[in-house]
Amino acid sequence: MADNLTDAQKVIAEVMDLHRMERYSASSPGSFEWWAHCTYCDHRSRRFSTNEDWENHLHNAQVAHLAVEIDKALGKLTRERCFGISSRDSSVYRTRFVGGWTPEAGQ
Repeated sequence: MADNLTDAQKVIAEVMDLHRMERYSASSPGSFEWWAHCTYCDHRSRRFSTNEDWENHLHNAQVAHLAVEIDKALGKLTRERCFGISSRDSSVYRTRFVGGWTPEAGQ
């Protein structure tokens, strides 16, 4: 992973790397189903029984799962405000996420 990432970017990258969704399908005479499964946390999407736009359905299920997991992981970080003085003597600040997040702690 790149060294120049912020803590929040590192968290997002770790979650995206860990929570990989695999696509599955099952068919029998008269029926067909698609679903996605996370290899890290065993999350399973709902089953889709249509061939119409199945790739978008599974993609949306994967994006939704990643969003939930990233949101949980970012909740482990804290915000830090950095204050400074500008040339006009007005307060200037920026906010960033900081913390020693690890995949184990993010669970």
